[in-house]
Amino acid sequence: MPHPVLWYIKLCRTAFTLQLVEILSLLGLTMVASREYKPAHEIFFVTFIMSSLLYMIAMNLQYYLSRKKLWNAFTLEEQKHQKRLLGLFIFNITCFFVSMYFFYRHNRYCEPGVYSIYALVESIIIVSNITFHVAESAMFTKKEIVFGTESLKSPPKSD
Repeated sequence: MPHPVLWYIKLCRTAFTLQLVEILSLLGLTMVASREYKPAHEIFFVTFIMSSLLYMIAMNLQYYLSRKKLWNAFTLEEQKHQKRLLGLFIFNITCFFVSMYFFYRHNRYCEPGVYSIYALVESIIIVSNITFHVAESAMFTKKEIVFGTESLKSPPKSD
Protein backbone atom coordinates (compact mmCIF):
# COMPACT_ATOMS: atom_id res chain seq x y z
CA MET A 1 0.00 0.00 0.00
CA PRO A 2 1.40 3.43 -0.93
CA HIS A 3 2.63 5.77 1.77
CA PRO A 4 -0.04 8.12 3.23
CA VAL A 5 1.85 11.16 1.92
CA LEU A 6 1.40 9.90 -1.64
CA TRP A 7 -2.33 9.47 -1.03
CA TYR A 8 -2.44 12.96 0.45
CA ILE A 9 -0.74 14.49 -2.60
CA LYS A 10 -3.13 12.69 -4.97
CA LEU A 11 -6.07 13.82 -2.87
CA CYS A 12 -4.87 17.43 -2.98
CA ARG A 13 -4.59 17.29 -6.76
CA THR A 14 -8.00 15.67 -7.05
CA ALA A 15 -9.57 18.31 -4.79
CA PHE A 16 -7.95 21.07 -6.87
CA THR A 17 -9.30 19.57 -10.10
CA LEU A 18 -12.78 19.12 -8.63
CA GLN A 19 -12.86 22.70 -7.40
CA LEU A 20 -11.77 23.94 -10.81
CA VAL A 21 -14.56 21.91 -12.46
CA GLU A 22 -17.02 23.28 -9.88
CA ILE A 23 -16.03 26.87 -10.66
CA LEU A 24 -16.17 26.34 -14.42
CA SER A 25 -19.60 24.70 -14.19
CA LEU A 26 -20.85 27.63 -12.09
CA LEU A 27 -19.52 29.95 -14.76
CA GLY A 28 -21.43 27.92 -17.34
CA LEU A 29 -24.59 28.12 -15.23
CA THR A 30 -24.36 31.90 -15.09
CA MET A 31 -23.74 32.19 -18.83
CA VAL A 32 -26.42 29.76 -20.07
CA ALA A 33 -29.92 30.20 -18.70
CA SER A 34 -32.26 27.22 -18.64
CA ARG A 35 -34.64 29.11 -20.94
CA GLU A 36 -31.91 29.68 -23.54
CA TYR A 37 -30.56 26.14 -23.87
CA LYS A 38 -31.92 23.70 -21.32
CA PRO A 39 -29.65 20.69 -22.11
CA ALA A 40 -26.48 22.73 -21.54
CA HIS A 41 -27.91 24.24 -18.36
CA GLU A 42 -28.74 20.76 -17.05
CA ILE A 43 -25.23 19.51 -17.83
CA PHE A 44 -23.68 22.49 -16.04
CA PHE A 45 -25.97 21.99 -13.05
CA VAL A 46 -25.30 18.26 -12.71
CA THR A 47 -21.57 18.88 -13.16
CA PHE A 48 -21.68 21.57 -10.47
CA ILE A 49 -23.55 19.36 -7.98
CA MET A 50 -21.36 16.30 -8.57
CA SER A 51 -18.06 18.18 -8.51
CA SER A 52 -19.20 20.08 -5.43
CA LEU A 53 -20.13 16.93 -3.51
CA LEU A 54 -16.99 15.09 -4.62
CA TYR A 55 -14.88 18.10 -3.64
CA MET A 56 -16.45 18.10 -0.17
CA ILE A 57 -15.70 14.39 0.16
CA ALA A 58 -12.11 14.93 -0.99
CA MET A 59 -11.58 17.78 1.46
CA ASN A 60 -13.03 15.84 4.37
CA LEU A 61 -10.81 12.87 3.49
CA GLN A 62 -7.86 15.21 3.18
CA TYR A 63 -8.45 16.63 6.67
CA TYR A 64 -8.99 13.14 8.08
CA LEU A 65 -5.84 11.78 6.46
CA SER A 66 -3.75 14.72 7.57
CA ARG A 67 -5.00 14.40 11.14
CA LYS A 68 -4.95 10.62 11.58
CA LYS A 69 -2.07 9.49 9.39
CA LEU A 70 0.35 12.35 8.79
CA TRP A 71 0.25 14.92 11.61
CA ASN A 72 -1.22 14.04 14.98
CA ALA A 73 -0.98 17.53 16.45
CA PHE A 74 -4.32 19.01 15.43
CA THR A 75 -5.57 21.65 17.80
CA LEU A 76 -9.02 21.57 19.33
CA GLU A 77 -10.01 24.40 16.99
CA GLU A 78 -8.88 22.40 13.95
CA GLN A 79 -10.82 19.35 15.16
CA LYS A 80 -13.96 21.49 15.54
CA HIS A 81 -13.33 22.86 12.08
CA GLN A 82 -13.12 19.37 10.60
CA LYS A 83 -16.37 18.33 12.30
CA ARG A 84 -18.05 21.50 10.99
CA LEU A 85 -16.98 20.69 7.43
CA LEU A 86 -18.19 17.12 7.78
CA GLY A 87 -21.53 18.37 9.10
CA LEU A 88 -21.87 20.80 6.19
CA PHE A 89 -21.14 17.99 3.74
CA ILE A 90 -23.77 15.73 5.34
CA PHE A 91 -26.28 18.60 5.26
CA ASN A 92 -25.46 19.34 1.61
CA ILE A 93 -25.78 15.75 0.42
CA THR A 94 -29.03 15.33 2.38
CA CYS A 95 -30.43 18.43 0.68
CA PHE A 96 -29.30 17.01 -2.65
CA PHE A 97 -31.29 13.81 -2.14
CA VAL A 98 -34.31 15.78 -0.92
CA SER A 99 -34.13 17.98 -4.03
CA MET A 100 -33.95 14.91 -6.28
CA TYR A 101 -37.07 13.56 -4.57
CA PHE A 102 -39.01 16.75 -5.28
CA PHE A 103 -37.60 16.97 -8.81
CA TYR A 104 -38.81 13.43 -9.45
CA ARG A 105 -42.26 14.23 -8.03
CA HIS A 106 -42.50 17.35 -10.15
CA ASN A 107 -41.56 15.52 -13.36
CA ARG A 108 -43.59 12.39 -12.62
CA TYR A 109 -46.82 13.79 -11.17
CA CYS A 110 -46.67 17.52 -11.95
CA GLU A 111 -48.14 18.38 -8.55
CA PRO A 112 -48.76 22.04 -7.80
CA GLY A 113 -46.10 23.68 -5.63
CA VAL A 114 -43.65 20.79 -5.81
CA TYR A 115 -41.32 22.57 -8.22
CA SER A 116 -41.25 25.54 -5.83
CA ILE A 117 -40.13 23.23 -3.02
CA TYR A 118 -37.49 21.78 -5.35
CA ALA A 119 -36.27 25.30 -6.19
CA LEU A 120 -36.14 26.21 -2.49
CA VAL A 121 -34.07 23.13 -1.64
CA GLU A 122 -31.84 23.84 -4.63
CA SER A 123 -31.22 27.34 -3.23
CA ILE A 124 -30.39 25.81 0.16
CA ILE A 125 -27.83 23.58 -1.58
CA ILE A 126 -26.19 26.65 -3.11
CA VAL A 127 -26.10 28.45 0.26
CA SER A 128 -24.70 25.39 2.05
CA ASN A 129 -22.04 25.08 -0.66
CA ILE A 130 -21.04 28.69 -0.12
CA THR A 131 -21.04 28.10 3.65
CA PHE A 132 -18.73 25.09 3.19
CA HIS A 133 -16.24 27.18 1.23
CA VAL A 134 -16.39 30.06 3.72
CA ALA A 135 -15.89 27.66 6.64
CA GLU A 136 -13.05 26.01 4.79
CA SER A 137 -11.25 29.27 4.14
CA ALA A 138 -11.76 30.38 7.76
CA MET A 139 -9.21 27.78 8.83
CA PHE A 140 -6.49 29.76 7.08
CA THR A 141 -7.16 33.20 8.57
CA LYS A 142 -4.30 32.89 11.08
CA LYS A 143 -1.86 31.21 8.70
CA GLU A 144 0.94 32.63 6.60
CA ILE A 145 2.16 31.34 3.28
CA VAL A 146 5.85 31.94 2.66
CA PHE A 147 7.46 31.44 -0.73
CA GLY A 148 11.20 31.10 -1.10
CA THR A 149 13.94 30.39 1.37
CA GLU A 150 14.91 33.82 2.73
CA SER A 151 13.01 35.71 5.38
CA LEU A 152 11.26 38.84 4.10
CA LYS A 153 11.32 40.52 7.51
CA SER A 154 14.53 42.42 6.80
CA PRO A 155 14.94 44.50 3.64
CA PRO A 156 17.27 43.10 0.99
CA LYS A 157 20.87 44.31 1.21
CA SER A 158 21.90 46.85 -1.38
CA ASP A 159 25.46 47.33 -2.61
